[in-house]
Amino acid sequence: LDADQNTRFWHSFAAGGVAGGVNVYVNNFADVVKTRMQNQKVLPGEQPMYSSSLDCLRKIVRNEGFLSLWNGSTARVARLIPGPQDE
Repeated sequence: LDADQNTRFWHSFAAGGVAGGVNVYVNNFADVVKTRMQNQKVLPGEQPMYSSSLDCLRKIVRNEGFLSLWNGSTARVARLIPGPQDE
């Protein structure tokens, strides 16, 4: 890589890391709740584990702790940091 390409690579890397990190940490709690709602199994005649997204959020915080809303965020950031590949 020449100096200009090297500079562009590191700028892209840094920008991807910052933008991806902010996005993940701002939105991850909603993704955790959405995933739990989508994956709950509801058998005929039984009540679902979560009755709404808010109920799901409350139960996660109560049973697993507030920080569990960011489970999986490190893997999501690691996937986003490299940024776009131009060439």
